[in-house]
Formats: sequence, C-alpha cells, structure tokens
Amino acid sequence: MEIGQKVKYTGTEFKDILKGTYTIVDIKNLFATVRIKNENGGIYVPMQDVEIVRDEPLYYVKMPHSTWDDERSELVTNTVYLQHNITSGEIFISRSAKSSGDFKSELSEETIKSIEERYWHFAVPIEEGEG
Repeated sequence: MEIGQKVKYTGTEFKDILKGTYTIVDIKNLFATVRIKNENGGIYVPMQDVEIVRDEPLYYVKMPHSTWDDERSELVTNTVYLQHNITSGEIFISRSAKSSGDFKSELSEETIKSIEERYWHFAVPIEEGEG
C-alpha cells in the first residue's frame, strides 16, 4: 500500500459508516494501520480492512522458462513472472507472482510497454481478488 492509493473499506467494525472510495493519506507500519480520507473526513483503520481500488487494469507478465531436468532427461518448462522495481526501474524474473518489497508483479500496460514493448505479448489480466 502506498500514500495516494484509492481504497475501499472492507472491514466489519465501521461497514455501515465507511462507504465509498477513500485515499490513503498516512501509513503506520508499526501499528499496521492506514489513515484513509475522503470529502467527509478521515480515520485510521487496520491495513487488512482496506482493499485497493484499481483505476486501470493490472497484468502479470507470465513467460515460459525452460530448463533441462537431468533426472528425467527431458526439457521442463515452467512459468516465470516479470517483476519491476518501482524505485530503481530494475527488472527481475521470478518463479512467483508475489510482489516483494519494491519489486512489483502487478503491472499496468504503460509500465510493461515502457520496460520493453515485446513483454506486452505475455501480459495476462489479473482477475478481481487476485494479486
């Protein structure tokens, strides 16, 4: 989660009060809380009680990666994922779609094409609730 992201409240304690879309304005990692705010005001809530609202579709860049398996004497193909460091711009290939630190697997079309236009051919939309 990042300051400025749009979120909706998914918790149960304030479900009748906190409706609509909010913006994250502060993050307290020590207490695992975020301050969310809209035109009616703001409140700190547990991080687990907010869900990011996607303004644009996000994608995984899933690519085949083949290696030789000596035990089976055959070529084995697995899926790998492109990860992009949002701070430095570095890219990394991972066996997991899970983001780690500044390396993100959930990428926008613009980000994918800015890294390398040819990666767009491997982009797969992330389904709602996935990622």
